[in-house]
Amino acid sequence: MEDDIQKGPSDHNHGGDAANLETAKVMDCLRESVTTTQDTPQYLASSLSASISNGSVGQFPQLSSIERTIRNMRNAHDAVPALPQTRQDFVILEVYKLNTQRRELPPV
Repeated sequence: MEDDIQKGPSDHNHGGDAANLETAKVMDCLRESVTTTQDTPQYLASSLSASISNGSVGQFPQLSSIERTIRNMRNAHDAVPALPQTRQDFVILEVYKLNTQRRELPPV
C-alpha cells in the first residue's frame, strides 16, 4: 500500500481573475474575425478596444501589438492578397473573378 498516491485538499491562495477570462474570449473572437473579414488591422483593433470592459483593459496588450498580431495572422493564413506594388504584381485570383452565381464576370 506504499505505492498509493493520495491527493489531499490544498490551500488555494487566490481567487479567479475574470479579466483574464474576458481577455481570452475577446482575443479568440479576434482570431476568428481576422481570417474571415477584410477590415483593416486598425479597425479591428479599435472595435476590439471598444468592446472590452474597463476592468479588463489592463490585461490586454498594447494596441500596436494587437495590430501587429492581426497582420501576422493574416500573413500566416493568406486570408487576403497583399497590395500590389507594381502593375505586374496586380493579379486577380480566380475566386475573385466569379459572381454570386459562381459564373465568370465579363472582362472590363
